[in-house]
Amino acid sequence: MSSTPSASSSALSKIFPAPRPTPSSTAPFTDATQAIFAIFRDVSAGDVRQEARQIHGNAGEVLPVGVSALIEALGPWSSSDVVLDIGADAKACIGLEVRSKLFSRGDCCIRKKTHVFPKLKKVSMLAGDVRVAALSPKAPFQEAAVVFANSFLFEEGSKLAIARELCAMAKVRIVAVSCLFCPRHRSSCARPFCSRWVFARKIDVPSSWKSKMHDIYVNTRK
Repeated sequence: MSSTPSASSSALSKIFPAPRPTPSSTAPFTDATQAIFAIFRDVSAGDVRQEARQIHGNAGEVLPVGVSALIEALGPWSSSDVVLDIGADAKACIGLEVRSKLFSRGDCCIRKKTHVFPKLKKVSMLAGDVRVAALSPKAPFQEAAVVFANSFLFEEGSKLAIARELCAMAKVRIVAVSCLFCPRHRSSCARPFCSRWVFARKIDVPSSWKSKMHDIYVNTRK
């Protein structure tokens, strides 16, 4: 998962949809879009290009209008909420990125703009592999209330690791993922994830990796 856009600044103007109003509880969409351009304008397509035969090393992103839809759908929010984005007016936002170079690039862009956008101080990016990160017993991950995992192209081992950790993270109340952890789920399913979480709704969002809308699956605790 990445916290940087997957195209150069010149290409961004072609893939970002026209601004539209967002709920008053979030920053105006036009302001958010301008902030993204300002923070990541120096990131090139080469910086985020997926390496050959490394399917899990993708850098695709949900576009800003999709992020706005997610923020609205996952609410209501509390000012004390910690958000974990695996590879809003919340207490903190934590991003976990498996690609060390991409982590360094994104983290540098964010730190350089904290004087312009003070709320960036609430954002933490960490380099690590979710398969061995052991999120549930460690700070700051264990404080997460909302988790988003753009897991569509993750290897199966990574998906299993995320599902396992989510079962052990006591403070998480909402999980949003870009692929189902249990595609063939039924009422008698005995998987640990299915015993703790229940599918709540599906959200269609625009993304940078395809022209059609992509499904985001929202799960809540039983």
